[in-house]
Amino acid sequence: SKEYANAQYYLGRIAFDEKDYDAAEDCFEEAIETNNKVAEYHTWYGNTLGTVAADANLFKQAMLGPKMKSAWERAVELDKNTVDARESLIQYYLQAPAIAGGSVDKAMEIANEIIKLKPAEGHRQLGNIYYKEKKYPEAEKEFITMANTDPAYTSGLSNFYINRKQYDKAFAIFEEQLKKN
Repeated sequence: SKEYANAQYYLGRIAFDEKDYDAAEDCFEEAIETNNKVAEYHTWYGNTLGTVAADANLFKQAMLGPKMKSAWERAVELDKNTVDARESLIQYYLQAPAIAGGSVDKAMEIANEIIKLKPAEGHRQLGNIYYKEKKYPEAEKEFITMANTDPAYTSGLSNFYINRKQYDKAFAIFEEQLKKN
């Protein structure tokens, strides 16, 4: 029943928060087996596997990779407006080796989908991808667009300047913020 699936999902969330990832994995699997039409279930199942994979050996990572990826893809399929599952996919594409489907181009593609749903967040993701690729001028452009799109994201732009040791630019942003407040 849908109630049972939902209960399993919440038990999974509690187990995840308590860092009991094996229990969380079981609960999310149970929720999905009972009702596989809920994007959140797939997102959290993927996130749980991703958390386990982060501390696992290469062999286990290779086994978990495809499961994580398909869980997040299924979440996107079920909920066209999900940003969470897309962000997890971006991380997957940036961290997985090419042989396991890692791809900067795919990560960028997904960041551009996020721009349509939540513009500032999408530009932040794109900025992070460029930054990881050491394409700093492109990253800066994305972070500026991000901050102009939603002032709540301005600290992300200052962090970029601090990381690039461009303290004058970071300072100018802080000054601007102080004037506004």
